[in-house]
Amino acid sequence: MKIRILNKQDVHEFKRIRLEGLRINPEAFGSSYEEEMSLSDEFFQNRIIQTEQNLGLGAFDGKTLIGTALFFRENKSKLYHKGFVVGVYITPAYRGKGIGKRLLKILVSETRKYSHLSKLQLSVNAANVTAKNIYQHCGFIKEGSEKDAIRINEKSYDEDLMVLSF
Repeated sequence: MKIRILNKQDVHEFKRIRLEGLRINPEAFGSSYEEEMSLSDEFFQNRIIQTEQNLGLGAFDGKTLIGTALFFRENKSKLYHKGFVVGVYITPAYRGKGIGKRLLKILVSETRKYSHLSKLQLSVNAANVTAKNIYQHCGFIKEGSEKDAIRINEKSYDEDLMVLSF
């Protein structure tokens, strides 16, 4: 298994695993499978290309993408000091093997190099104890909760808001 920064050649694998995550674990994402299934390759490519505003990491088993962790931040001067961790997903067959922790540790290490970035934020399904433990292990602390953050077919899910300050 290898972890590396994603590039434009990875767009089809990224799109595949992103749609898999949206389908298998819809409660973990703010977007839905139906909303993203028809989006262009260019849309997905823009989510992973490394810039001062984006970074996409992927865990690979051979040529197959099995896990992702993404970073983005807004380009607005008042918000430029904070970044967001999104799109953390591990294919079910590879869960419980420490891949999520490895992805997050590398993502944190890489983003510490970004100029003017002083904290990372994320939101996680409040019931997802495994994910919250991984984030805590990587230094994130809970700063609050949002009740009724996501709704799927009239079922409500709460989210915990977590932060890692540099």
